[in-house]
Amino acid sequence: MPFGFDGPTGFANPRLGLALAAGTGSTAFPTVALSNSPTVTFGAQFSASSIIITATAPVAGISTAIQSISAGTTQITTGQAVLSNSAGVLWGANGRTITAGVPQVSVWQNHPAASSNVKLPMQSNISNVFLNRVSLFNPIAATRAILTAFLGNASNGGAYTLQLGIYTLNHSTASLASTASITVAWNGTGTNTTDVAAWSGQSDTRARSIPLGTWNMSAGEYLLAILGSFTAVGASQTWSFNGTAPNAIITLGLGSGPSTQPYFPPRATYSAATSTLPNSIQVADLATSINQNAQLAVPSICFVGTF
Repeated sequence: MPFGFDGPTGFANPRLGLALAAGTGSTAFPTVALSNSPTVTFGAQFSASSIIITATAPVAGISTAIQSISAGTTQITTGQAVLSNSAGVLWGANGRTITAGVPQVSVWQNHPAASSNVKLPMQSNISNVFLNRVSLFNPIAATRAILTAFLGNASNGGAYTLQLGIYTLNHSTASLASTASITVAWNGTGTNTTDVAAWSGQSDTRARSIPLGTWNMSAGEYLLAILGSFTAVGASQTWSFNGTAPNAIITLGLGSGPSTQPYFPPRATYSAATSTLPNSIQVADLATSINQNAQLAVPSICFVGTF
């Protein structure tokens, strides 16, 4: 309910006299008090030429409360409605805001560690970046990544470095969100298979664990990067991951290469050899020549989080 008063032209400072009457009472300016009641709230706004008095009151028959909630064929019009957790959906409330989400998981794996070996070429100091597109259907706070890999032909001593990176995707651009790496060295002596500082404790097929700190990943699509390099003494080292071997049919579907696609393919290789993971990758940066044994392979990787 707006009330107003406009004085004559040139009214800048003092207001003209004004008398108000309500019931049997009356008063004159300059003092008029409008008191709030249980159902009416008063307010005022002042300017150089006017005084605006407002009054707010509820309209009979109209309520600001929720009148009904419908879900499917059921409608709730009275009482309390409860949103129950079910089918992997978790409900919450913060003030007047209702939220819905999926539960966080403790373990995620792109696929079981198959028995076939995926050979990814690695060199001294620099190597290729191998990229796999992955989908997370639940959030995870990953603290460790585990790959199963075979290490051979380096019995004279040496070291390897494994780098992992997770990229967020925006159409044809992948941006580096988190990285982690581990360097493991060994010598050529000893026969103890549990001694991680000896070749006997690093050779053959083993789980290779990489601490991540904490990778907080929400549900969505990502690009997973693997970069590895060797420093070996007097040996031609080999490195093979357990995973899914490439399918020759996929080669036919790529045409002249993944860079001709407007999006990142499920499997690809960064076009240049490097010693560090790039901060950003464009689809045009992917290798156009297909190395079926490497680019189209999918190493098995497992993310482990908090339980």
